[in-house]
Amino acid sequence: MKFLVWLDSVGYGKAALGWYVVRALEGLGHEVRILDYADYARPLSRTLLDKVLRRLRLLLGPHPRDRQMNRDLLDAARGWNPQVLLVTKGNPISPQTLQRLLDAGRERPLLFNWMPDDPFHRRYASPMLRASIPLYDAWLLPVRARIAPVEQAGARRTAFLPFACDPAVHRAMPLSPEERARWRSQVCFVGTGYPERAALLERLADWDLAVWGERWDPRWTGLRLRARLRGGGIYLDDMARAYSAADIVLNISQAQDGPGLNMRTFEALGCGAFLLNERKPEGLDLFQEGVDWACYADVDELLAQVERYLAHPEERQRIAQHGQATAYAKHTYRHRMAEVAALVESLR
Repeated sequence: MKFLVWLDSVGYGKAALGWYVVRALEGLGHEVRILDYADYARPLSRTLLDKVLRRLRLLLGPHPRDRQMNRDLLDAARGWNPQVLLVTKGNPISPQTLQRLLDAGRERPLLFNWMPDDPFHRRYASPMLRASIPLYDAWLLPVRARIAPVEQAGARRTAFLPFACDPAVHRAMPLSPEERARWRSQVCFVGTGYPERAALLERLADWDLAVWGERWDPRWTGLRLRARLRGGGIYLDDMARAYSAADIVLNISQAQDGPGLNMRTFEALGCGAFLLNERKPEGLDLFQEGVDWACYADVDELLAQVERYLAHPEERQRIAQHGQATAYAKHTYRHRMAEVAALVESLR
C-alpha cells in the first residue's frame, strides 16, 4: 500500500510522531513518501516574539511558505497517486487543499488524520484544522473522550488510536558507570514546564528528583525545584538513558489529555522503566495497575507510592519488566499502523 505521510518535525526531529509512523509503515512493508513541514518552517525559536508570532499564525491563516507547502502536497498526491494521505496533526493544511484532493474522484487518496492534540484547544489546533474536520475520511484520536466532539463537528469517521512505543528507540539502555552517574535519579520527569506540574514536583524535591524539559519558568518554579532541573528537553537515546537510570519515571499529563494517555506513558514503558502514572480510565483498559505500572490519583497518593516503591526495588523491577513486555506485545507503532492499514482496506 502507498502512504503519503505529512508530518511536522519542527522542534522534535526524529522524535516527532510522524517519524514513528513512517518507520512503522516501512517496517510493515508499505511504500512511504514524506512531506515534512520542517522543510518549510523556520527553525523553532524559543524567544517570546517567536512564541507570539506562532500563536498569531494559528489564528491568522497561512503564511506564504504554508501556501507553497499546500501546493507541494497537492503535487505529491497527484504525481504519486498514494492510496492514503496520512496526516499527523496538519495545522497548516488548508481546507481548500483537502477539497481539491476529494474532487479528484475515484483516484483520490483516502484522507486520514492522526491528531495527537485536542482539535478544539486553541493552543494546539488552528481554525483551518477545525474547519477541515468534515473533509478527512477518518480521524484517528488517542483519547476516546475526543471522539464525540469531533463527530459532532462533522467528522465522517473516527477511530480510537492510542499512542505507542517504538522498540528500536524506546528500550532499556545499557549505561556505563559514567553515564549512570550523569543520568541517575530516584524520580525522573521529562516534559514541558507548566504551573500545575511544578506544584506537584515541588512536593518531590526532597528526593533525588531529576527534571528535564523546556519552559520551567522561575515565576512558578520554586528554589527547591529549580535545583532539580537538569536541562532542556531530551529525546530518543538521551530520554531512554534518563528513564533507564531512574528508579521511578513519573508521568504528569496535561489537562487536554483528560482520561487518556499521552506519548510519555508508552515511551517510558517501552524503555523498561518503572512508571508511576496518573490513574486514567482509558489507561486502565490498556495496562494493569500493579502489574504493568503503578498509579496515583492525587498528591498524597503520589507521595505514598514514591515512598513505597523506592523501598521495594524487586517489586519495581518485576512491574517494569512486565510493563515493557505488554507494551512490546500490544502497543508498538507497528501495531497501530496495522490497525490503520486494516481500516484503509475496509474503506477501499
